[in-house]
Amino acid sequence: ATAALSSEAEVAFIGGGFIGFIILNAIHKIGAKAHVIELEGQVLPHMLDAQGASLVKTWLSKKDVSVSTDVSVSSIDHGGDGKKTLNLSDGSTISADLVIMATGITANTGFLDGSGVETNQGIIVNNRCRTNHANIYAAGDVAEGPDLSSGGNAIHAIQPTAVDHGRVAGANMAGQDVEYGGSLSMNILDVCGLQCASFGAWGESEHDP
Repeated sequence: ATAALSSEAEVAFIGGGFIGFIILNAIHKIGAKAHVIELEGQVLPHMLDAQGASLVKTWLSKKDVSVSTDVSVSSIDHGGDGKKTLNLSDGSTISADLVIMATGITANTGFLDGSGVETNQGIIVNNRCRTNHANIYAAGDVAEGPDLSSGGNAIHAIQPTAVDHGRVAGANMAGQDVEYGGSLSMNILDVCGLQCASFGAWGESEHDP
């Protein structure tokens, strides 16, 4: 692993989202060459609109970070020299010493199948973090709670929302009557020296069906 993370290394990121870019920033600091592969049509699809993502892609090209969007990895071949060849859906290939999978998260709600607890992308909760069952609450990344921007419900898998959810759910479970005003999608990210931030309803994709 030490050799793979030297300044001579090539690192491929499968996924161009928020968590992957945090790791990318660290890889860039040690001088390793990085390649970002994103299935969506832009990098940071759940943080930036198309215009913002275009600026990030241009910035990364100046930092010698290559970006491939609208492609997936169809297979990875392992060479005898330890190098890996990533075969992309558009027919191109990328060589790497290290491959980092950063393809995002999906709320684990399968264990609730048949329980009667209402789910969508996550477990749907009201403004007290209560589900459709009176004595069942949900909080954090799995909870699809009130969204300040849209007035509907959304999953905001960020630390401030998890803290607020936990506080409200715990208080109500303990017999208090505490309402939750709703969460706001927000992210702040250092992209190899370019500071990016998004808050609230930052792009059309936030409300697409």
